[in-house]
Amino acid sequence: MELTLKQTMSDNIVSVMTDDRLTKAYQIMKENRIRHLTVLDRDARTVGIISDRDFQRAMLPVSNLDMDPQSFLQEPLFRRNSKVHEFMHRSIKTLEQNVGIGTAIRIMLAEKISAILITDHNAVVGVVTSEDFLRLLLSAHSEPDSMADKVLSSIYNSPLGKISEALAGIGI
Repeated sequence: MELTLKQTMSDNIVSVMTDDRLTKAYQIMKENRIRHLTVLDRDARTVGIISDRDFQRAMLPVSNLDMDPQSFLQEPLFRRNSKVHEFMHRSIKTLEQNVGIGTAIRIMLAEKISAILITDHNAVVGVVTSEDFLRLLLSAHSEPDSMADKVLSSIYNSPLGKISEALAGIGI
């Protein structure tokens, strides 16, 4: 049985408003140690997503070569008064929470995106990121009674597994 997005998503959704300054949104992202923020309009509807890559795109180039690189990485420079809506992605990918993780992974790979918002009857209830899937893979790979073991066990105990074992037993 495939894991669902509800089982793998983070329900810690951190949001900013479309008219928030980019510096404020960046600080919120850093304080929460996350890489994606949902973006809400004045009516509290989710209208976009902004990621760490969007912030990188918005950063001003360093013109002062004497600037300490460490301080730049901690406090990036953005154009004065730049707003979230100028850099956010308006096309949001959403999936219902009961969808299997394979569907989300295929979409993320095909569309080259790193996050999908998870919904329950069209209400956003979580987010799943490529980092979530890497954690899942690591856990399946490193735990003794891992998910990989459970998957292999279910395959071996399935009718197809028993047929394969019987065929292997007679040399086919």
